[in-house]
Amino acid sequence: MSGGKLSIAQSHEEPHYFSRVRILEHIEREPIHNLLFLERQSDWQSALYSVSSQKTLMSHPRTPENCLPNRATSNAAIALLLFLLFVGCDRGREITSTDKPVLPPIPKLLALTNMVLIKPGTFIRMKHLVTLTNEYWLGKFEVTQGEYLQVMRTNPSYFPGDLNRPVEKVSYLHAVEYCAAITKREREAGHLPPEWEYRLPTEAEWEFGCRGGTTNLFNFGDDQSKADQYAWTAENSDSTTHPIGQKLPSSLGLYDIHGNVWEWCQDWFALYPQSDSTNPVGPPQGKFKVFRGGGWNNEAQYARSANRFMMAPASGTHFVGLRLALCQIPVGLNQRIGNN
Repeated sequence: MSGGKLSIAQSHEEPHYFSRVRILEHIEREPIHNLLFLERQSDWQSALYSVSSQKTLMSHPRTPENCLPNRATSNAAIALLLFLLFVGCDRGREITSTDKPVLPPIPKLLALTNMVLIKPGTFIRMKHLVTLTNEYWLGKFEVTQGEYLQVMRTNPSYFPGDLNRPVEKVSYLHAVEYCAAITKREREAGHLPPEWEYRLPTEAEWEFGCRGGTTNLFNFGDDQSKADQYAWTAENSDSTTHPIGQKLPSSLGLYDIHGNVWEWCQDWFALYPQSDSTNPVGPPQGKFKVFRGGGWNNEAQYARSANRFMMAPASGTHFVGLRLALCQIPVGLNQRIGNN
């Protein structure tokens, strides 16, 4: 070796010593953490030996004595080894933590504005007990022309001009499409857990909400002469619909639950079962869908809480609209009532 440099001839004669010098030169150029590629035991030993013997190799001729580290240089090598092991283990923990899948948060239920919470309970229908075991929401108002137009980009109503009037001439099928569009929008906004949906109420949900715990002909009692305060019917409607919320609400805070427009329900029309029932959804198939509540076109007697009519699901008329329901989806329920 001349002037601290290794000749080519010497490197060929002693390749092991030359490899250690090359590792040393690499250490001088690169930060310590870049040496993590030295994975074999022989590479680690060579690197550590070169670091601990740096001054000896570069300042003195090669002899058997100065090729071995002293106590001070051995301690330095041990310290470097511990540092590299610590860095390697710490990086391993970081990789493990990033490998864990990050699950999206479950949306919390945030009902639309103007929805009324209906608690579970029972009512009497044709002398038989009907029980609803789950809470749900009903729209405080009937769906307006403006709300329907905003979502569906069309207004089928026979009575246009005031978008605050209830939408009508909506078929059952289009009403279901509207509910599905609201469900999709609210899920995408993070307001609706997967086990909840907006849909039409079942007949039982509609009647239970309409009655509001009463057993009378109407939510407001049995005196039909009081209907003018609560409902738009043939007696006071002037043969047209009216903007929502102008009459007094029901005991649960539902407006126009009697009169203005009839409201689609989820059920196929059929005779009621002659027995008690729990969470009834009607028959699995049929020819006509049910609508409830009375409208501007009929006298108040047809707006009684128990009254029901029917129409083909593809048909729409100028006295039938809809009211939203927000409900949980029990196992099997959506398969049964979703059969249009």
